[in-house]
Amino acid sequence: MTSVKDIKSKLAEITGKLTAGGTNAQMKEWYQEYNKLNEELKAAEAAEAAEAAKATSSNGFEDGIPTNG
Repeated sequence: MTSVKDIKSKLAEITGKLTAGGTNAQMKEWYQEYNKLNEELKAAEAAEAAEAAKATSSNGFEDGIPTNG
């Protein structure tokens, strides 16, 4: 899976292109890519959050409080 950082970088590049403008065909292509990257970003952030939650719950602590006695 592509990292959140990489997706944000690509998203910034596409946003710059959309802001600068281009032909109708280019703008349509960039907008489709922009939407695709936003969906990928949401999925990557959710996966990252789930991984962080899994790591937190597996270490025996929850909010800094020992959970295993």
